[in-house]
Amino acid sequence: MKDRIGIVGPIRFGSESFSLAWGSHPSAQSYKQEYLPSGQRVERYTSMLMIDVVASGATPQSMAGQMVNNLKARKATDPVVNYDLITNKATNEIILDFVLSSEEADGQTIVEWNAYRYSPQGDGVRMVGISRRAYGDRVDPFLRNDLKNLRTRDIATLSALSLPAIKLDAR
Repeated sequence: MKDRIGIVGPIRFGSESFSLAWGSHPSAQSYKQEYLPSGQRVERYTSMLMIDVVASGATPQSMAGQMVNNLKARKATDPVVNYDLITNKATNEIILDFVLSSEEADGQTIVEWNAYRYSPQGDGVRMVGISRRAYGDRVDPFLRNDLKNLRTRDIATLSALSLPAIKLDAR
């Protein structure tokens, strides 16, 4: 896996360790990398750490706003969608806390909770996110029990996370 932002990992998030599993450079200004704990796959994970970078032309407010618009549109077909924005005016950062659902090809339900921390990065934005998923018969316990505790813990961890330096590789 080629690292394009200068963060190979592993990255510590609370007591977990995440290693680079996937990355892309979908446009001249955009970079995406996904990190997983050992033994998990991008196609079916329970925990994922993400770092996205938009090199220029964006703000934390515009990036979070775009995602909120996507969630509002999705709500028409996904009754699980819910979100909250947490703004830190002192640092110009925004955390978007949201949950959504989907179905796998076999009809099994997936519920995904995410917290995305949008921060200024030069003339652009860095997003560091944590994602937690439950599948099938784990969905109800996840929504009823697990989510309350992990949401509070993960948002606190994400808020306090020391953000690694970004070194973009345009190749």
